[in-house]
Amino acid sequence: VSFFAGNADDPFFLDDTGANRLVASSIKNPGHPDFSLLGERKGRDTYAGFNTLITALDIPVALLKGSGNIIGINAVTQRQQDQHIERGHVTGSGAFVNVDRQGNPLVNNGLIPAGRKDQYNGASTQDDADGLFRADLITDLNNFGTDAAHQKLILAQVQENGDILRIDLAVPNSGPGGGNNVDGGFPNPKNGFKLGGRRLQDDVVDIVFSGLHNGIPTTDFVDVNQVPFRNAFPFVQHPIQPFPPGNEVDDQTRQ
Repeated sequence: VSFFAGNADDPFFLDDTGANRLVASSIKNPGHPDFSLLGERKGRDTYAGFNTLITALDIPVALLKGSGNIIGINAVTQRQQDQHIERGHVTGSGAFVNVDRQGNPLVNNGLIPAGRKDQYNGASTQDDADGLFRADLITDLNNFGTDAAHQKLILAQVQENGDILRIDLAVPNSGPGGGNNVDGGFPNPKNGFKLGGRRLQDDVVDIVFSGLHNGIPTTDFVDVNQVPFRNAFPFVQHPIQPFPPGNEVDDQTRQ
């Protein structure tokens, strides 16, 4: 087992503003969102040039799998229930509680309404499977104009068995940067909707919004990270460094 924690180039790539405008359009015009808003700015990567804190684990498959090939991953952020802040120092007490969670991409950010996010973040994947947020998901899917067939696919993946990112270890993964083969990665039409997890290079924003758009290809034109991923663990690129003084202005395109 290997562990990494530290500063690195932010590996997420998308036009965050375009995505937010599309989500807002689905709320403003239920059933008739303007999907062109996602790519209206023609490829501005909101996260280009930024660094972030990364925590990564490299775990042998044999330590994770049981008798089958499918494993599930659900990431939560917790803090102690009571927080006391004094002169910049934080002291916690009480039980640890969930304050954020992530399973499948864009479920929390794109499909859970703002008024329910705190409850969603504090809930469990069992709550998902019990239907606690099913009505909210269906409402937002209807807002996006997603047809019955695609709603069925999406709900089966993100709600009926909990919002858990699933990986079928029999799905092939190969190529540089942690893997980029077409028949692997996040479920999409090109790989036959196989459960290939989520790799750094998977353009999950385009995949998810295309699914919401009933399979019609939909893109923000941000197709890759601004710097290539590395070929060894932890795969994320070294931190972006500031330009030397007086050399050139920062020309990264962001919000």
